[in-house]
Amino acid sequence: MAYGLMPHRRFHTHFFVAFLTAKSSSGFSSGTKQDRIPKHGMCYIVICFLGIHRLMGVDGGQEIISARYLHPAKAIEEFREGKITLMPPQAYLLHTLSEILHGHLNTPAQKERVEALSKGLFGRMVLNPLRLGSPDGEGRYILTYEGDETRGGSKGRRHRVIVKAGKGGITSEVTVERNFDVFTEVEPHAFNLASKL
Repeated sequence: MAYGLMPHRRFHTHFFVAFLTAKSSSGFSSGTKQDRIPKHGMCYIVICFLGIHRLMGVDGGQEIISARYLHPAKAIEEFREGKITLMPPQAYLLHTLSEILHGHLNTPAQKERVEALSKGLFGRMVLNPLRLGSPDGEGRYILTYEGDETRGGSKGRRHRVIVKAGKGGITSEVTVERNFDVFTEVEPHAFNLASKL
């Protein structure tokens, strides 16, 4: 799943979902720091959240801001607490995954649902948010995605987020508004399914 944001600034983020076995891990290397995955007798669901790949366009350079393993619900919690920053499409995708991945013990059913999501129409979407209207009195604004009623979707279809920016324009709140099932009700005619990044 990928997304672009604003014509003059484009971002591309990758999410990798890993279902770990209960076997102990010897850790993984991230630069010079050695991080260890918890060694409990449970299976953990983790998300490898690879920060933002910022595509600079002019010189073609890339920059990875951060990389670590994180459960979607934990990432959303840290975002709400102001510990990490998420762009609205990142918050949207993490919200979607957290609706599937409940708790820290993974199940075959959860794994099957994530695989079905990634292989289906939703997994091939490019999330390209566009602002709808002006901010309200509290600084909140609406970003719509392909498939919203204002962007090719059926009348009454909601595929958007309400965003509030804090100091310096940094996203501080994201509320998802989606009234269709991501497994069975994606309207293919309303989406650009080929990545342009």
